[in-house]
Amino acid sequence: MLLEVTRPGGILLFILDGRLDGAGATDLDSAQRNNLEDDDRAVVVDMGQVSYLSSAGIRVLLMMKKEMKRRNGLLALAGIREFPRNVLETAGFLSIFDLHPTVESALLACSRVTGNQPLLEDIPQPGLSQKGISIRHQRGMPGRAVLTVSGSLEDVVYSRLTKEKVRPRRFSGLSFALGLGALEETVEKALPVLGEMVTVHGALIWEPTDGSGVPDYFIPVKDTGAVHAWTGFSVGLSGPFHDYFILESEDPAGVTLAGLYTLLFAFARRNRPEFHGIIAVSLWGVTAGIVSSGLLRAPILDHSPPDGGSIFDPGNVKDWISVSPDPVYQGSTLVGFGFGIDRSADLSHYDRSLLENLVFNHPENTGSSEIDLHNHGVIFQNIPWDPEGDLQQQVRRLVFEGDFVDMRHLLDSSRIRRARVGVAYIDAIVHDPA
Repeated sequence: MLLEVTRPGGILLFILDGRLDGAGATDLDSAQRNNLEDDDRAVVVDMGQVSYLSSAGIRVLLMMKKEMKRRNGLLALAGIREFPRNVLETAGFLSIFDLHPTVESALLACSRVTGNQPLLEDIPQPGLSQKGISIRHQRGMPGRAVLTVSGSLEDVVYSRLTKEKVRPRRFSGLSFALGLGALEETVEKALPVLGEMVTVHGALIWEPTDGSGVPDYFIPVKDTGAVHAWTGFSVGLSGPFHDYFILESEDPAGVTLAGLYTLLFAFARRNRPEFHGIIAVSLWGVTAGIVSSGLLRAPILDHSPPDGGSIFDPGNVKDWISVSPDPVYQGSTLVGFGFGIDRSADLSHYDRSLLENLVFNHPENTGSSEIDLHNHGVIFQNIPWDPEGDLQQQVRRLVFEGDFVDMRHLLDSSRIRRARVGVAYIDAIVHDPA
């Protein structure tokens, strides 16, 4: 069987030509697994050139319909011929499927399912708009938001960490955080494999620097104090998210992470008097391509560059940092946490030394000098996009139910197609004395 995959109007369309028998069913099943993205809510199967259908083919179609039902979506069969139609009727499944005489009518039905729905109120204020991007807004909770810094970023950048500088952290104190860490029994075991980490709802996801290149994760049900996250540097959020936004890009290429922060900064400057130049962001969305980096070795004193320089110095960076410059994971689900500094703002509200302990100059971030970002993200698959759910509940569901794929340090040029974003306006940066 010949099979072609296209996306007219963003709707996934499979064009079949031949026999949807055992072999054809295998091909269709493989194609839908490889092409179905987490924000797809409608699929059209063009059966106008399908001359034969068996129970093997029906089974794959039923699986596709079940998946679309899970996503509150639609599977539409177009142009089905007489013999396949008779097979469906004889097998007792004709009434189950949505049948359409033409591909065009099937696409029209699907467009009604995938079209923009009234999610939340439109933002009336100027300052949060961009051509080709739909944005909705919802107020979050009041309260003071604080970033707590543990350790020194300089010790990471210059590879000066020792076991005395690596601290155990209880999971109850790491709801949303990022930094450098590991899950091990002792600090001696953790030290040589410390890697970039992020915690979301207390779940720890980290990339050990053990040479495997495979991230690991741990989801605690309760904090007994017997198991710790060892951290050489971390920044955690205490307090609420004050605003929530739903962003949907009309362009499949989406918006860059830097572009998203620029929009959020613009909104904050115009509408949030408590904004002093720094925001923390929790994000759940669908990617249009992740550009990222990761640590190759633990930044400990025993590994420090012989020239005494930074791990990001031109002569050292290739030994320390792996970069994925080509966008990957298009159509997958991204859960991220991070923060951004608006350098055009008056930052005198914050302790300057702690402020500069939040971010570093990544050599691959060559965009605007007016913003500094530090974001880590986790890639999941097979969790349908649902913009109407509560952000924190959705993030928790992803962590506990999603298919975990990867964890990366997100570069500013990473692109997001749609997202639900929680924003906290940071009132203070404090140092963790523990």
